[in-house]
Amino acid sequence: VYVLRNTTPSSGNCSTVSLAGRMGILWQYGWPLSLWIATQMAFQWVDRFSVSAHFGLEITGRFVAWSDVVARGISLPTFAIAVAVFPLMAAASASGKIQEMKKVLWHGMIALTVMSVALLLGLGMFDYWLHDHLFHFADPEVVKLSLPFAVGAVLWQFAVLIHKPIEMAGRTRYMAGYICTCLVAKIFLNMILLTTLGMMGAALATCVTAGLY
Repeated sequence: VYVLRNTTPSSGNCSTVSLAGRMGILWQYGWPLSLWIATQMAFQWVDRFSVSAHFGLEITGRFVAWSDVVARGISLPTFAIAVAVFPLMAAASASGKIQEMKKVLWHGMIALTVMSVALLLGLGMFDYWLHDHLFHFADPEVVKLSLPFAVGAVLWQFAVLIHKPIEMAGRTRYMAGYICTCLVAKIFLNMILLTTLGMMGAALATCVTAGLY
């Protein structure tokens, strides 16, 4: 939306913006998004390296497996709300209807809240049953991490939804700066909390950094 707004005839810029200029706009808009995606993926590797350094590979494998099940299980249904909301927000933004875009965002947040509460309640009731049926071994220490894993995943979904207006405004450098700051915070929190709270510390660090973002 941001790129089209600045390079199409309706914006009045098409006749004055050269091909190199358009490529420049795409580059300025896109490289922070690429950095954002790479940094967001780095969070899971921070946990893997940190937990393995403290507890070894076997415990790390259990930690990562259950983290992926919970986080992906929360993210898959909740991200459907974001996918439904994004085009509506983009259409409103492209038409200059900022209030309508904010209304769509608000409705998306309400829907995300309702779905997240339902998923968190379901996980709280069936986490041990789900863990036993998926992995066929009992590891209470890992199952105790279900709630912080899930809360962290929910907070990241809210973050992805809320930062969309910033992305549409072309302020992608802010997004990249925010998430890089959170990654640094995550590294330091892991260093501190893993020594005091164990694996729970790493899970709580994810919640804190997601909330910070």
